[in-house]
Amino acid sequence: MKRLVLAAAIVVLVVALVGRAVDGFSETTVDALAVAGLGLLAVGQGLRVWAERSMRSVVILLLVLALGAFVLFD
Repeated sequence: MKRLVLAAAIVVLVVALVGRAVDGFSETTVDALAVAGLGLLAVGQGLRVWAERSMRSVVILLLVLALGAFVLFD
C-alpha cells in the first residue's frame, strides 16, 4: 500500500513538473498538483513511519511536511 501511494505521489509531481516546463498548466494548477503530490508523499511516508518506526523515516516525513508547508504558504 505504501509503495502504491508513493508511486502515485511521484506521478502527480512529475505531471506538475512537466506541465510547468512546457507551460501546459497555469501556475495555480501546478501549485495544486504540487500540494496534492506532496500530500500523497506525506501519507506514504507516514505509512512507512508507522510500519518501520525508524528515526530516518521520521526525519524524511518532517522534511516532506516542511516542503509542503513551504509550497502552501509561498
